Amino acid sequence: MEQVVTPHLQRLSIDMEGVMMLDKGVLHLDPENIKYLRLQGFNDIDDSDATSAFNFFPKKVPLPNIQMLGVADSAFKEIFPSKKPENIHSQLLAQELELRNLHKLESIGLDHTWVTFSNLTSLKLEGCASLKYLFTSSAAKCLVQLEQLHISNCEALESLMVDYQPHDGDHGVIIFQQLEKLSLSQIPKLESFYKGNSTLNFPSLKKVKFTECNRLEYMFTFLTAKSLENLHKMKISKCESLETVVLTTQEEDKPQEDLTFSDLEYLTLSELPKLESFFTGNSSTLNFPRYRFEVCISQCESMKTFSHGHVEAPILGKVEIDGVRCSNENPLNTTVSQQFENRSNKAALMS
Repeated sequence: MEQVVTPHLQRLSIDMEGVMMLDKGVLHLDPENIKYLRLQGFNDIDDSDATSAFNFFPKKVPLPNIQMLGVADSAFKEIFPSKKPENIHSQLLAQELELRNLHKLESIGLDHTWVTFSNLTSLKLEGCASLKYLFTSSAAKCLVQLEQLHISNCEALESLMVDYQPHDGDHGVIIFQQLEKLSLSQIPKLESFYKGNSTLNFPSLKKVKFTECNRLEYMFTFLTAKSLENLHKMKISKCESLETVVLTTQEEDKPQEDLTFSDLEYLTLSELPKLESFFTGNSSTLNFPRYRFEVCISQCESMKTFSHGHVEAPILGKVEIDGVRCSNENPLNTTVSQQFENRSNKAALMS
């Protein structure tokens, strides 16, 4: 068989056949130059062999400088094994990780000591039907450069993060310092971002999009919402169980403890049948100081008021509810309450 030599290859997308060519010495490449590695089409494998994606890559081919790792259309149960593979001679420093259509994936393996993700800027998952969580609180503290987190169509996912040890007593703060974009869609079993004692902070978050997360009853706790100083755009739709966006407990709802979304310019809430309000804080003032702050609400039949407390939005832009352009001269609470009453009166007349 004729040998194939690719000494300067930087992007490698390889399937089972390609791995066999590498293993037999038919395909030669210089691993020092590979920056992008994509493993795909490893579906026809036994369960005993499907433990890790790296089990299939030839041990004689070192992979020291990968910047982007993609794994798709395969039956792997884990991406990174607990023991460092022989073909990785140093800590893995990938900047982007993309996982698609991995129906048997149970663990990504970000918690193993040989895996270093302090350089990771982008994490994307789609179609990982067996995955129940992404990472532990311990691993989350290492994701200091993460800028984008996109998750879609993960049927079993219950939480983005769990505590490193069950019943962990740590009540600290976990800060996603660089995270700017967060997108969650078609995650029917997602109940919360995090099941644990620590508070999550997102000081750099600019864009948030949630859709079809049908078990979520709220998006953010009050303490987490206070960290969203740079949030610019929020869009929430088709979350069947959502009752509020920002939830305040009795302990958090203290007098004079206000909540300010300093940079929020666009807010869209649509097809949220159980949504009663944006914010549950009774004694807190909800502030939207951004010039021409725009609000679009549609098909939120249970929304009686925007906030349980006072709302300050001095320079409103467009306010639209169920396709009707409302006056931006009225307070938000008044506008939302009036529209709820109008809907209720129409429903009563039609019954």
